[in-house]
Amino acid sequence: MKMSEVETIDITAEVHEVEPGTDQMVNIDTPEYTEESLSDLITTRIDALNDLEKHIIEAEEAAETAVKEANNVKNGIKSGVIWKSLDKDKAIKKLQDAAIITAKALEESSDAHKKTFEYQKRLTNISYSLFRLGISNIATNRSLVREIELRLKGASEKEISNLARNELVRVVTQLKEQEDLQKKLARLKEEVKTLKKSQKEINDGLIVLDTDKNILDQKTEGIIQQLSDYRALLEDNIERTEKILCQVDLNKTNFKNILDELDSKIADQNNANKVGIENNRAMILGLKGDLDKYQAQFTLLVEEDNANKASNEKNRSMILELENNLNKCQELLPLLIEKDNANKKSHESNKSMILGIQNNLTKYQEELSSLIEENNSNKARNELNNSMLLELKEELKSQQELFSTQSLSVNNDITSKASKSSFYILAVLLILNIIVSIVLFYYK
Repeated sequence: MKMSEVETIDITAEVHEVEPGTDQMVNIDTPEYTEESLSDLITTRIDALNDLEKHIIEAEEAAETAVKEANNVKNGIKSGVIWKSLDKDKAIKKLQDAAIITAKALEESSDAHKKTFEYQKRLTNISYSLFRLGISNIATNRSLVREIELRLKGASEKEISNLARNELVRVVTQLKEQEDLQKKLARLKEEVKTLKKSQKEINDGLIVLDTDKNILDQKTEGIIQQLSDYRALLEDNIERTEKILCQVDLNKTNFKNILDELDSKIADQNNANKVGIENNRAMILGLKGDLDKYQAQFTLLVEEDNANKASNEKNRSMILELENNLNKCQELLPLLIEKDNANKKSHESNKSMILGIQNNLTKYQEELSSLIEENNSNKARNELNNSMLLELKEELKSQQELFSTQSLSVNNDITSKASKSSFYILAVLLILNIIVSIVLFYYK
């Protein structure tokens, strides 16, 4: 049969070798990269990205060819064209070719997937290596960014594929962000140093604060104890204050009642005082009449006393004269007796003279007795006048005291007119008292 004569087709897929070193990680610990080595490194990475995109395109084309051939066979089988126009051997060969193409497409697809996975891994390694190279330090980062940007600006689409361009743009963006992060990290390192210094100062301060806290705790405990004592004392004082307030309210009520009672008593007392004032006014008017009478009597007594005083002066002069005459007679009598003894002859004449002198002496004695009696009567009258004056003085004093007492009791409630009248009456009484004192002093 012709089926056995079908030749065998090799469907082994072509495997493309990858450039050596493209899947290796870049060692960022060796600072041996210069601008020239960075340029060569970037060129190598770009070529690897371009080769990756080329293999992906070839896999896509093989897959599209297999799909087209499979569709053609499928359409021919469905329409019956293959079975009508060709014999069975050709139809089988056609199917074998379609199967081979399909298998090859599947293999290409599998290889493409494998290469895609590998190149994705290598693409990640390339990006990661460039990124790690950029983050080694800020200077390398800036050089790498500048070199990649120059390559992107100066290269055409043929030199750098879209995949490589996009990947490099992404790496540049990450490197710029990383540069910002490195700047921030440098600032953070400085801030960390400052913070460490501040932390040390804070720790020292915390030690001091702990010491102060212990002291403060001790003081706080003492203050809390004092506050507890004060609180107990305050509660006791509050309780006492409440009791005092209750007592104050009670006293306030009692005080109000007392005030009401005092108001009523004051009103009654005012009414009684008004009646007393009227009575005092009548009494004052009576006292004024009595004072007028006493003043008239006092005037008469003064006149009589003046007359008695003149009579007393006259009697006193006569008494002095009689005393002088008696003294002279007493002096002459011994002389006459001596003369009588010496001269008896003249005794008779002298006797008549003596009798005459004795008669005169008797008359003088009688006159002296009458004068003495008159003087005694005048003395008795003067003593009576003095006693009357003393009684009048005492009565005036009693009336003055009564008037002063009545004035003090009346002055609180009487009107200004009554006060003025009482003032005049008091002034009159004081004047009378002064006059009586002068008279008594004169008689003494």
